Amino acid sequence: PCLRKATTRRFIRRWNRCPRRYAILRRNEWMIQRCDVLVAYVTHGWGGAARTLAYARKKKKTILEYGE
Repeated sequence: PCLRKATTRRFIRRWNRCPRRYAILRRNEWMIQRCDVLVAYVTHGWGGAARTLAYARKKKKTILEYGE
């Protein structure tokens, strides 16, 4: 738990220096890098959710995908 908190604090400091328009994208990449399984509900091929899903595929993460 302590290591996880320290890692999160370091990330938040870096995230605060990130330009606002990229902050959510960076946060999503950070989550994908640390997850074992991604649960996704993406209804179209553009936007932040689709981009995050593509990043998870690129990183060869296990994905449980729901959608239309």
